[in-house]
Amino acid sequence: MATYVLDGKSAATLARRPLAVSLAVSGAPNPHGVRLVARTRAGGPAAGVVETSPALLILPRVAEEVVIAAVPAGSELFASGTTVHVSIGPDGTADYEADIAQLTPRDVSGLGFIELASIAPGAGDTLSVTTRLTVPDGTLPPVAAAARIATRGVIRADRVPESQARPVRLLVDTSASMAAHFSSGMVAAAADIVAGMGAVVAGTPEVSVGYASPASPPPAPVPADRVGSTFAAAPAAGYALSGGLAVAPAPGTLTVLLTDSVGAVEPAADQVLLVLSESAAAAGPGLRGAVLAPVADPGTALVAQPDRIGRVVAALLAPVGLGGAR
Repeated sequence: MATYVLDGKSAATLARRPLAVSLAVSGAPNPHGVRLVARTRAGGPAAGVVETSPALLILPRVAEEVVIAAVPAGSELFASGTTVHVSIGPDGTADYEADIAQLTPRDVSGLGFIELASIAPGAGDTLSVTTRLTVPDGTLPPVAAAARIATRGVIRADRVPESQARPVRLLVDTSASMAAHFSSGMVAAAADIVAGMGAVVAGTPEVSVGYASPASPPPAPVPADRVGSTFAAAPAAGYALSGGLAVAPAPGTLTVLLTDSVGAVEPAADQVLLVLSESAAAAGPGLRGAVLAPVADPGTALVAQPDRIGRVVAALLAPVGLGGAR
């Protein structure tokens, strides 16, 4: 017996026979809040599939491609911390020599639906099992991980389709008024929000980061798990006291300008503002972006308020057509 662990875009070949698709859930407060479904490539229910339980599907015969997916049971979205483990093998335990395909575990927090794998007739007397979890999740700091969950909830998908993915660029205002936000950790926390969002919409594990001042070097790619720590301290050159903000155009890139001034710059079509401000007036209807009120111990406080992160993410994505405000 061989066990194939599928990740990336890998596939496994199993003998053509009745199959069982089983699900286990970890990390969720309600492990029964996930249900397996089988659909055709066109999206309709797959014929002949037997749902023995929410966590077990039997496929007596696979004559055409069947897509296995998971949906929340009893709620609109998967609960935070929900990780699914899926195994595909022969129906029954009598054949100990039969091969099994296992999918890499996937955190589905915040999603309303996720495709897991497809099963299709293969060459000869075989079936081909292909994972639909094309990009495994990387480990992110707590605020960034919460933002990744929130982004998936906003776009209602694990990540944007490859054809719609766009690089993400973060530019941070270095004016003197930002000094307190650097020292309090708000800049780092806000940067982590952008990193978590980028992990879903960029299609890459990196975000380009830099400073929005005329003398700053061009933005450089930084792994998503290190974006926040990049801004843990003020830039070595100090804070720009004059010269205004400099935002070079980057067509096709989602640019987030992190500042504490709503009027710092007029965002272009592919640019949004993330404003650190306690003023409710800053979040007026004309703002192209989001307002994040500073808090003490932001790394802890923001993780404890996932709805707040969700509203920020939704407001950042709405102007570029990737979601709507909550």
